Amino acid sequence: MTHHTGTGPADMAAPTRLRITAEPRTDR
Repeated sequence: MTHHTGTGPADMAAPTRLRITAEPRTDR
């Protein structure tokens, strides 16, 4: 699980649910 500050292909490929927990700003 890599933390990216911006939205990219990796973010889309990675589960959004986990991303939301780590960084709510990414989903919102």
